[in-house]
Amino acid sequence: MEFPLVPENVKGKGSKPLIFQQDGASIRTTSMINGHFEKRGIKVLPWPAKPPDLNLIELVWGELKNKLKSSYEDRAELEEDIVRHGTALRRSQ
Repeated sequence: MEFPLVPENVKGKGSKPLIFQQDGASIRTTSMINGHFEKRGIKVLPWPAKPPDLNLIELVWGELKNKLKSSYEDRAELEEDIVRHGTALRRSQ
C-alpha cells in the first residue's frame, strides 16, 4: 500500500525527523502501518487507544448536555424550545 501524503523530506535535507501522533487503536497499530513508518524513519508517539479527551470543545459540549438534561422536564420540551429559538434566530437575520 502506498501512502502519498508522506513528505519526501522525512529524513535529511536539514529537516528534523517527523514524529507522528495517532491514538493507539488497534486498526492504526497493525504491523503494516508500523512497518510503513519504520521504513520511512518516522517515529510514532506512543499514545493510548482511548486517551482522556483533551479537546476543550468536547468538554464544553458535555457540560452543556448535562445542563440541558437538568433544565427540561422531557425531550419534547427541549425540542419545542430549540424550534422556538431557531425560528426567532431566522427572523432576526
